[in-house]
Parts: sequence; C-alpha cells; structure tokens
Amino acid sequence: MSVSLFPLPAVEIPPSVWPAMVTYAATVLLEAEGESAEGQLAVAYVIRTRVLAHRGMATEPAGEVLTAVCLAPQQFSCWNPDGQGMRRARLTGIDPRRWEAAWKAATAAWWGLLANPAPGAEHYLNPDLTRAQRPLHDLPRWYDPARVVATIGAHEFLALG
Repeated sequence: MSVSLFPLPAVEIPPSVWPAMVTYAATVLLEAEGESAEGQLAVAYVIRTRVLAHRGMATEPAGEVLTAVCLAPQQFSCWNPDGQGMRRARLTGIDPRRWEAAWKAATAAWWGLLANPAPGAEHYLNPDLTRAQRPLHDLPRWYDPARVVATIGAHEFLALG
C-alpha cells in the first residue's frame, strides 16, 4: 500500500463535497494539464485572485469560497455540465505525476510560495481552442487583446479589472 501526500479526488462523490484544496488542484489539472509548470501556476493564481475578490465580501471560511469559485457556473469550463463524462474519465485515470504537478501549482499559488507569472490576471483562455469550440469561431466579449498581461503556452492571461 502506498501513501500519497496528494489525495486523489473521489470521483464517485460530487466535487462540491471534496476538500477545497482537492477541488482547487483538480481545477488546475483539468484547465491546464497540458501546460508547463509555469502555465499551471498562472492558472492557479487566476483562481486565487478570484477567490480573494470574493473573499472580501464573504462570511464563509476561505475553503468554502475556494470551492464555490472553482465550481461556479461558467467560470471554469472544466466544471461545465456538458463536460461531466470527460471530467470523470480524466480524473479517474490521473497520472500521479500530473496530479502532483497540479497540487504543487495550487499550493504554491494559494500560499504565494512562487511568483505569479501573470500578475494581475483574473481571466485566461486558449484563443485557438475557444474559437474552435464556439459556433461563430469568435472570442468572448470580455476578451481584449490590450488586456493580455502574459502568454504562457497556449493560454493568454488577462487583467480586466
């Protein structure tokens, strides 16, 4: 029997009841699995930035806010209802090294252990993938190339606020 410092998500139960850091790491994995460690860290920082923005108004513990931000409708495409089957398949067969990388990015961003590679970003997208998935092959209304603060791998990170 092996012991892991990085507990795997229990795919048989809803993500809303997972520990907050598991949900956070799973969001990083599902959103940026194919990206470099820097890209995963930048995605983790975007999530943290959104949590801190909500935290100022929240009375819930930080973990509840973290889970709520990760799972909020239309925030992170990996949690959209139409991706449930694919999400479950990807989380069921996680390569332990990829899971560890997502955990490292999530914890490094959450506790500010590594510098944010996309300072100020609260949004990101993969422009090519986004265009391919949208019926008109356009980008969302909120996308403004003048607001891109970093391009890391296939993702562009934007500061809109």
